[in-house]
Formats: sequence, structure tokens, C-alpha cells
Amino acid sequence: MRLAFFASLLLSLCVPTLSAASRGEELFPELDPVLVAIQHERAGGSGVIISADGYILTNGHVVSLMDPEQPRETARRITVILNDETKYQARVIGFGLDPDVALLKIEVPHPLKAAKLSLAQLRTGQTVFAFGAPFGLRRTLTQGIVSNPAQTSLDTFTSVIQTDALINPGNSGGPLFNEAGEVIGLNTYGGEGNGFAIPVAVARTLGEQYRDHGRFRRAGLSYFISKAMPENFARALGTPQGIFVDFVLPGSAAAKQGLKDGDVIVKMDGVAVKGASEEDYNNWNWDLVTRHPGDKLSLGILRRGAAGQAWLPMELSCVLGEDELLPALGHQIGELPETLYPEIGLGIQKVTPFVLHSFSLPSAAGVRVTSVSNGPAARADIHGDDLIVAVDGQPVSDDLSFRRLIDERLVKRARFLVLDLKRGNDQSRAVVRVPYRLRDCKVLILAAAGEPQRDLFSRRLRLAGAEVTVAEKADAELAERDWDAVLIAADTAAVPPGAELFLNRPTKPGKACVLGLSGKAPALLAAAGARWKQKRLTADRDASAPILKAGMNYTGREVEIDESLVTGTGFDSISAKAFLAAFADAMAKNR
Repeated sequence: MRLAFFASLLLSLCVPTLSAASRGEELFPELDPVLVAIQHERAGGSGVIISADGYILTNGHVVSLMDPEQPRETARRITVILNDETKYQARVIGFGLDPDVALLKIEVPHPLKAAKLSLAQLRTGQTVFAFGAPFGLRRTLTQGIVSNPAQTSLDTFTSVIQTDALINPGNSGGPLFNEAGEVIGLNTYGGEGNGFAIPVAVARTLGEQYRDHGRFRRAGLSYFISKAMPENFARALGTPQGIFVDFVLPGSAAAKQGLKDGDVIVKMDGVAVKGASEEDYNNWNWDLVTRHPGDKLSLGILRRGAAGQAWLPMELSCVLGEDELLPALGHQIGELPETLYPEIGLGIQKVTPFVLHSFSLPSAAGVRVTSVSNGPAARADIHGDDLIVAVDGQPVSDDLSFRRLIDERLVKRARFLVLDLKRGNDQSRAVVRVPYRLRDCKVLILAAAGEPQRDLFSRRLRLAGAEVTVAEKADAELAERDWDAVLIAADTAAVPPGAELFLNRPTKPGKACVLGLSGKAPALLAAAGARWKQKRLTADRDASAPILKAGMNYTGREVEIDESLVTGTGFDSISAKAFLAAFADAMAKNR
């Protein structure tokens, strides 16, 4: 009897598992055609086809370069691989990093199978399947349950789905399916037994925004801070559970349209507002921001009357604007550009109302210090989240005025920068000694007018103290000048005319001219003679064929440095900065 009982118990425990596994086996042929793998020069991930004409949803971080100075830049060469191994080049229609969603488009000669997007309510405990290419392993299906259909503990812009289905790097952007084979979310990140996915309703809304506008045009009523009202909070105030307005910025659009500190929002366009939980708050906020800038909005609020009076109902008629760009905060990697000064180890960012109050800055005038590396700024006792309000006695109004003031002084090679700081209620002055490690180096930059990184190369080298000449073509007179370094960039345009004149210049005793070649330019070395045969070099992959044919030492790395020869692939802004850093290092060593 006991043996029969345990056998029966074991069978009952196994049946659901077998059933779920069997369902996964049935779903795989149906799901496989809608999954894609995504690859580019920096990373990769997964995605899901949502239309027969080639629209694909994935994560924003799958295609973003994560460049803090250019947060809207994406990878250039994105390849989408279908389940039959067909490959297509993809365009990024739009992307964001929180919510972490991107929309891609491929041009296909025939209709594709599109995934079904779920409209059903998620339930804790329901079986789900994560599909993707974890660690580059194609067509991988994992199974789990919904651990929490609306997780709010991660400080994300919206609630996210939590699951115990295995989600690893490479799964990013792939679909999370229910047992009906419908997409319920986009897998985003995971670890230690937990995975998280963007709800499909959020991804679908963003996809529509990207298709219509190329970006997420968040509607908003700037600037106020609000929060949910749990039961005990509402009971203490004696109000229904709505959205509590913590703070309204004086003079802001929200203030001008009548909103005040301490208001309780109980209706929006006549519909009762739920605000009892963080999930309620996220849903309300999503409803607000996904409206259109310029839309009219009616807010039903409760406002406390004079002393001893009850809460008074009021109605505000508002017009929505477009929300400001967000800085890096929590899982929000940031949309607000930073300006970096690597030579002094300093990064700064514009102060917006959100930045002002999120980082508790003492004033809106000035710039926020976002990063301090081991260098002159750190030695001058500048800290992250300091507010820089003046440069050499000149007031700083915003990031553009700071950049103008600093660039002017660095190009003129000022020995010291005197920065007035505010740190909380304290004021101080920092004196930054600038090293100018490329002082008096004469550098020629040879690049077409359309080269995207030409201005970056010129500016950064000038700020490091170099004397820079920029030209679009070269002749014998230019080639005969006494250059300390020559940088030839051909990342997107053709190699500039006359570039070959700089390849076999005679080396002066004790001093070699540093040669930097980026993108297509390193291919010039294939026909330049034996001098370059044994040098390590790299190049844009489209330019690698003549290098390989010539039997040269091609490494394929992003940047290669071999004594006074520096080569780079020129893929994007990240590789351009890495190439420039190596080029500057070679110049500094060669001085």
C-alpha cells in the first residue's frame, strides 16, 4: 500500500512537468520561425518578428552603443538571422533603454511569419517559455513560470515581468511566450534564478511610437514629483487612494496649470485613478506619458482647504508637453548626453529639472559633475555630483557655456583651470592643473568633410595641446612639412586624395612620425612596400581583403598599435575614441 501511495504521488508530481515539457515540444516548430538572432560589431541578442513585412522587436541595449556622449547612437552594421539562416541588414527605426525596447526593420522579398502578441492578463504561476540565443547558442528554448507579473522593485520606468525561466546574455530581446504560443514580453536581463521581461503591451506601444516618430515622445506635465498612496497613507490624510503630488517646481508648466504640492489626483479625464500600489502608480504614469504632447488633459484633484476645512474637489484643465531627456539613474542608462574631458579626468552633464531634484543639487545654474577619473580633476578634490558654477570667474549657465569656456582655455593652453563648485550647502574653489601631454605636437588630420569623427579627432587633440591642421586632400607641399603625427580617417567616405604620400616618409634620427589610419585607410599599406609587411594592423572589415591578400599581419582587433603605426576599424564613436586614445599614447611616447 505504501509503495503504491508513493508511486501515485510521484506520478502526480511528474504529470504537470511532463505536460509543460510536452507543450514546449509542440510549440517549438510554431515559435521557431518568428525568432531572430541579432549580431553586430559589438554585441548581439535576439528578437521577434511582429509583422510580415519585416518589423522586429528587440531590446534597446541590444543595438545601442552605450556611448554616454552620444546616447542616441546605435551600431552601424546590424545583421538579423532568420531561423533558416537567411541574413538581412537591419535598420534601427527607434530605440530606448528604459523601457528597454527597440524596433528594427529588414527588407524581405517575401512575407515572414509574425508572432501573435498576447492580450491576456498574466497570472502568477502560469507556465512560460523564453526563446533566444543565450551566449550565442541559437534557437534555445527554456521553460519556467511567471514569478511576478508586475515587478516594481527594480526602479524601472514600468513594471516588468519576473520569471524563473532561464534568461542569459544573448537572450536579450527574445520573446517570452505563454502556453498559447503568444508573446507576453521581451526578455531583457536575468541572473541567479530570476529573469525579467518588458511586458508586450509596453513593447507594442513603443514600437508604434518608433514607427510614427523615430523615438519615444513622452508626454508630460513638467515638472512635478508624485507617488502612490498605500492604504495607511491615504487613511492618515483622510482621502481616497489616488496619486499624491509631493512637489511642484515653481514656475513650471505643472505649476502654471494649477497643480500644487500636496494635491491628490483622483481622476484623469473623468476616470477614477488607482494609486494604492507601485503597480497602480506605474500604470497611471504609463497612461500619462503615452499620450501625445499637445493633448488636453483633465485632472480631478483633492486639495486641502484652509485650517479646519475638509479636502476640496477641483478640476484642472491642462495641456501636455514633451518630457525632458532623462539622465542615467537606476536601470535608466540615460538619454541626456554627457561631455567628457579625458585629459583632465572630468565628465559633466546639463542640469534639467529632473537632474536638479534627483541628485539634490543646490541650483539649476551650472553643470553637474557626472564622473571623475584618476587625474587632475580628482587631485583638485572635485567629486561626482558637484555643481560647477564658474570657470576662471566666468559664470556657467548650462552645459554649452561650460564647454565653450573650457574649450577656449584648453585650446589656448591655460596652465590652470579655476572652477567654482557647490556641494550641497558648501561652496569651494578647485584649481585644476592641466598636463597637455601633446603640447606643441604638430598633427595633420586628413579626412573628407563628411567623416563623422573628424571633428572629434580635431577637438580632442587640440584640447590635449596639439597644433592641428585639418585637410580634405594632400599634395606634395603638405606631405613635406615636418609633422609629428598624421591621422588619415576613411571610416565612411573614400580615402582622401594624396593620402599615399604619407606612407613611406623618411624617418628622422631619433624620431618617427606617428601614422594613424582608420577605417578603409589601413588598406593603403598593402601596396606601400615591404616596410609595413611585418607590422600588426587592423582595418574596417570591408577593407581587409587587400591586406590579407598581401600577406600582412592583419589582427582584426578594434584597434592595433605597433610602435609608430596605429590602425583602427572605425566602426563607430566607441571604436573611434579607442583609436584616438591609442594614437595619442603613441604620440606621447614618441615625443
